[in-house]
Amino acid sequence: MRAIWQANNLVRIIPNEENNNPFIFAFLNTKQGQTITKTKLDKELLSAIKEGKYRLVFITGNAGDGKTAFIRQIEGIAENVEKLSNRNGALFTINGIPFQSNYDGSQDEEEKANDRVLGEFFKPFEGLKNYAEASEGRIIAINEGRLVDFL
Repeated sequence: MRAIWQANNLVRIIPNEENNNPFIFAFLNTKQGQTITKTKLDKELLSAIKEGKYRLVFITGNAGDGKTAFIRQIEGIAENVEKLSNRNGALFTINGIPFQSNYDGSQDEEEKANDRVLGEFFKPFEGLKNYAEASEGRIIAINEGRLVDFL
């Protein structure tokens, strides 16, 4: 009971859209799964991805900010979702466009070093000036510093 009360109060006191901070989530585990306080990120970016406006999405933030939870929301509106065997993402389609997600773009995968993982992940965008022309989409949660180092 106490954890539920604390989480409900947390939802009320965390700054949200009213304070122009759309990237803060409040989570409460329930029997149905997670309840998420909807933000501009959920409302606007999620619908824009669903409409096919973006083929490449970077989600950065601190540990615990909800980056992976947001990617799973995207997967929740997708079709043909297939979790990757390395447990670091999924393959899915949105409006007929194949996508791949990566829950942690800073980690190595199996025998592959992180630079190789990222190189393969971003391959559909190689040489393109307009990413909307890519035949596939990518959605990645990654530490901003690691992304800058890679690029």
